[in-house]
Amino acid sequence: MKRIFILLAAVAVVAAGCKNYDDRFDNLNDQIKTLTTQVTTLQGVASQVTALNTEIGNIRTSIQGDIKTAVDGVSVALGTNLTNAQTAINADIAKLQTALNQAAANSLSQEDIDKLKADLQTTLAAAQKTALDTALASLQAKLTELEQALADAANDALAQADLDQLREEIESELAEVKKDLEESLGDGGFYQGDTTIRSSREWDNTKRGQADYTAFSGDVTINTTNLEASEVDELIDWVGKITVINGDLTIIHAGSEKVVKLAQLSSVGDLDDSQLHVHYPELISAGTITLDDDIKTVKLPKLTTLEAFAGHTIDLDKGTELTLSALASYEEDLTIDLGGSEATIDLSALKNVYSLKDDGTKKEDKTLTIIGPQEVSLPELTT
Repeated sequence: MKRIFILLAAVAVVAAGCKNYDDRFDNLNDQIKTLTTQVTTLQGVASQVTALNTEIGNIRTSIQGDIKTAVDGVSVALGTNLTNAQTAINADIAKLQTALNQAAANSLSQEDIDKLKADLQTTLAAAQKTALDTALASLQAKLTELEQALADAANDALAQADLDQLREEIESELAEVKKDLEESLGDGGFYQGDTTIRSSREWDNTKRGQADYTAFSGDVTINTTNLEASEVDELIDWVGKITVINGDLTIIHAGSEKVVKLAQLSSVGDLDDSQLHVHYPELISAGTITLDDDIKTVKLPKLTTLEAFAGHTIDLDKGTELTLSALASYEEDLTIDLGGSEATIDLSALKNVYSLKDDGTKKEDKTLTIIGPQEVSLPELTT
């Protein structure tokens, strides 16, 4: 009986121990489940953080793209505004130049003429300043649009700190653009003074001091005789961006088919270009143009206002092409002599060859002489 009691007591102890272990295992399982849930939750949070960071990066990239597009658009708009303003002013320059020439023959002193020219320079600078202000106003409007778009896109995704940072980036970009534009348009956008390039040293000085200018108030003299081939290539690239020279332009660039071509030049004082090919596709107004007899081709397709050809002659022994397709009138006798019967001449807009009275009416007819080409068409000529 005693043994049975001891056995039952042992079973009870073992049973109590097993229950205790079961409770502990259940508690451990609960903790494991809780930890698993927490890990899963943390993984979800990590995924959300990663997704949020990706979204922030996408929005930042999108905004930066919008900034570049806005800046590029404003650059194009600015170029268009300045070009339009320049074209209008060029017409005024040409008219005033004619008036100055007529006035100089009568009663105005050189001091009066210089003052009128200075006034015209001020007018041109003001026109460029207006174009700049218009462009900057467009930039500011674009900034407002970008901020609104950013606010809409970031309504539930970005913290205020992120929004502020992106706004600062946009404003920094715009400030840089404004600074660059204002620097490039310093002094009304004109480089003040003469520019002379005849040696490597003078070319280096020009690159350092005038590389960013496209308009010049003063004479520009270029002689490539002593420049290296690589320097000539740099020079050709630079002059291709010049738009206005309120002074005389002289170019000596012999012995090469590479042309020092001022492809954007719209207005110049006296022009003396002795290259084999004289090409000015955007030139609207000029003073006296001097051409050497060795020149082969002369292309001035937009030239509408001209004081004169030197000596009132175009004498090109080797000439093969002369394009003056926009020139409507010439006020003195003019002789054109090209190199042979195969040469071509385009004077399709020429209407009048006569001098003018002070009031702008016809004074007397002048003589037009053309030698060389087998055929010449003058469809608009009325005198």
